[in-house]
Amino acid sequence: MSNGSPASDSPLEHEPVDEDRPADPDESLLGPVPEDERPVDPADLVEEPPLDDERRVRLDDAGGEAV
Repeated sequence: MSNGSPASDSPLEHEPVDEDRPADPDESLLGPVPEDERPVDPADLVEEPPLDDERRVRLDDAGGEAV
């Protein structure tokens, strides 16, 4: 008992197309990469020690060296 149509024409079977599948975050982006998505340079992650603004530097009158 065949109706003459192949099984692939059945409305129950659906081939996924690009619009049906979720976007893959690992796919390459077209165009320039936004600033917040660029790779981070490890040197930028190193924190510099805070400046010690409480320390006072006074110059010696005779030699001009810090005391």
